[in-house]
Amino acid sequence: QRLAGMQARGDKPARLSGFRIACEPGVEPETVAARVREATGLRALTWQDLRGNAVKMMEIQRNLFIVCMIAIQLLTVFVVYAVFSTMVAELRHDIGVLRGIGARRRDVAVAFLAAALFACLGGGLAGWAIGWGFLAAINPLSDAFGFSLFPESVFYTPQAPTSFDAWIPLLFISSMTVIGLLAVLLPAWKAARVQPIDTLREGA
Repeated sequence: QRLAGMQARGDKPARLSGFRIACEPGVEPETVAARVREATGLRALTWQDLRGNAVKMMEIQRNLFIVCMIAIQLLTVFVVYAVFSTMVAELRHDIGVLRGIGARRRDVAVAFLAAALFACLGGGLAGWAIGWGFLAAINPLSDAFGFSLFPESVFYTPQAPTSFDAWIPLLFISSMTVIGLLAVLLPAWKAARVQPIDTLREGA
């Protein structure tokens, strides 16, 4: 609002009660606030100070999201175990044939572990690409439809506060891969223990 166009409130004259300072990208708001205090003696608050409750709420939501992701990964152990156990049961005859023509137990186990590794890494990388694609498209889509998921009045920024930090998806992909391999250990061990003579007897 222009200073010349300010309206008085009741019997009180129009006056300036505060102003906002926009920081350049990469500049810490706390540093700017401290310099303003030193130079003017005025009280300077960052947007985190003004919206402390909102920031805490977002931190709580982030922590809950992390807990949900951990719970999903723990549930994935049983899903992966069930899928590969079914594969071992369905491919029991084929495994017996491979063992009969010279495949070693280690080769059979490694084959199942490699399949689990490919599934975990492939799924993790696909999810990473989809997630970053959504983050890259969220601001253009908001501008195109005129609907903001992150209002400027709350976040003090016209754009959605997105982050492309690679460490977070790498952490989840690594943990998911380790969990997947652990879940496949028992089915891989069972597949390696299949005896060719047993599959022949079952076929007969």
